[in-house]
Amino acid sequence: MIIGIDLLPLKTGSYQRGIGNYSAELVRALLRLDPVNQYHLFNVPLALQHLFSGCNVTRYEEKASGDALSTLDAFLILNYFELFEEIPYLPCEIPCRSFLLVHDLIGVIFWEKTLVVKERRLEYFSRLIHVRNFDLIFANSKSTMRNVTHLLDIPRKKTRVVYAGLDEGYLQPASGETALGKVRERYAIKKSYILSILSINFHKNISGLFEAFSILPPELRNNLCLVLVCRMSREEELTLRSIWAERALPDQDLVLTHYVEIQDLIPLYDGASLFCFPTLYEGFGLPILEAMARCCPVVTSTISASAEIAGNAAVLVDPYDPKAIAAGIRSVLEDDGLREHLVRAGKIRCSIFRWECVARRVLAEIEHPA
Repeated sequence: MIIGIDLLPLKTGSYQRGIGNYSAELVRALLRLDPVNQYHLFNVPLALQHLFSGCNVTRYEEKASGDALSTLDAFLILNYFELFEEIPYLPCEIPCRSFLLVHDLIGVIFWEKTLVVKERRLEYFSRLIHVRNFDLIFANSKSTMRNVTHLLDIPRKKTRVVYAGLDEGYLQPASGETALGKVRERYAIKKSYILSILSINFHKNISGLFEAFSILPPELRNNLCLVLVCRMSREEELTLRSIWAERALPDQDLVLTHYVEIQDLIPLYDGASLFCFPTLYEGFGLPILEAMARCCPVVTSTISASAEIAGNAAVLVDPYDPKAIAAGIRSVLEDDGLREHLVRAGKIRCSIFRWECVARRVLAEIEHPA
């Protein structure tokens, strides 16, 4: 077979987010697994083409043309909602079997908050119309699959769940004191800390996390700071610090690292007292697995994919209730037995999610259609 894959997320703002990571890791896993089929990879940036090598791989920097599509037996699009990046592929124009990966439907569920600009809203919903016309839709969690079938009225038989995998880099040995010390110094972390990896988007619930921190008992809160890994502009940073200050919290107790690479993120997980991820919606929630792999106890949401991915290896809280988030944080900080349980259960839980398994599932569906 000749399998085409569109890697547009590696060219957009998705590149250093979960969607970009998913796209790159899935394709790399497919290439490791399958030396037989031919792979034509489109929209691969020149700077990243070295990541996708093999005698059965042909890489293109540009989008697949009509002529290129006509040579394929199957075509996989890894994100259909890179808005305004290029004209989208239409299912009716793809002459082979077409596959689409849906990471979430945040734009449907929270459209009033996330699609404020009219042009973005129109573009997003115009693309939604075409989703049902792909031959098969992969969803990265059962939660996302339910959203696809119920909100878009797509038959269940046209969907498959393919989870994300855990980057093997997170399985390296625990960071030593030197590495922990360096990362504390680099980000000016003076106290024990709660770690969170969020964005400024509404559904990430940063304000709920800030409120939960503010209502922790003083004897806990005064010995803690919140370390927030979050890509943001200078203006957005000022906004977050203003929200923090409104809760009468000391400025030095909020550490904003901005985006960090894995070599810093691993020791940040290793040194944290716990990882808090109280989002209102997740298509998958990869940071949950990363924290578990680093033996960092997790507090996350009862809703959407967060609870599905965490299983019994996290404290689950209502993300709409700051008091519940604070209670979850407090339970982990004050109960050593609970912490030990979460660490053990987390190591087992994260071992389930491997890119090789994801690639096998995707390849089986492409090679052997039902």
